[in-house]
Amino acid sequence: MFLLDADFQPSPYFQQKFSATLKHSDFDQKTAFVIPAFEYIELPQRSDNAPQTKEELLQLLHREEPFILPFRISESSESHRITDYWKWYRADKSYSLNTFCDKYEPYVILLKTSLIPYYDERFSGYGMNKVTHITELFAANFTFIVLPDMWVLHLPHKISTYAVEFLQNAHQRLQNRMERFEFIADIMNTYKIGHCNNI
Repeated sequence: MFLLDADFQPSPYFQQKFSATLKHSDFDQKTAFVIPAFEYIELPQRSDNAPQTKEELLQLLHREEPFILPFRISESSESHRITDYWKWYRADKSYSLNTFCDKYEPYVILLKTSLIPYYDERFSGYGMNKVTHITELFAANFTFIVLPDMWVLHLPHKISTYAVEFLQNAHQRLQNRMERFEFIADIMNTYKIGHCNNI
């Protein structure tokens, strides 16, 4: 199950590469496969501008005037920081993430099992739905594995009217943040995080 927004384009041969990964990897039902996300600075004029290999992607990233950047690096650097893009650039093997960031919201592939927590219904539409779901996956002891030769590219588009309304409505944003604090308290209780043992 690939948890991905509709405005992203998977890298070439995505399904075949992921199938090969499953055949040659040690994983269990609580593995979240992280797919690094990038974004075009401007919408490409021709389809042949889409990188076909990781090497081509890196060339577009590291040229004097980049054509592609890590996703949301300017506006929300914490959203994908622990993916560790500099490590990914050099990686030829999968690697696991050993840290947690409360703003992390990678795009992940999960095996469809009853162990996957549901998205919290307090967060529908815009604001904290992916962040809280990833937080719960961490709390439920999922292992996060970054895949070295697969990625997704965000296609630029106009911001949605719903997003504009959310960003301009201070009351709605505050309510969203309060619900997030309630969610964190619930998660800590559900997964017994930070509880003291009886002496």
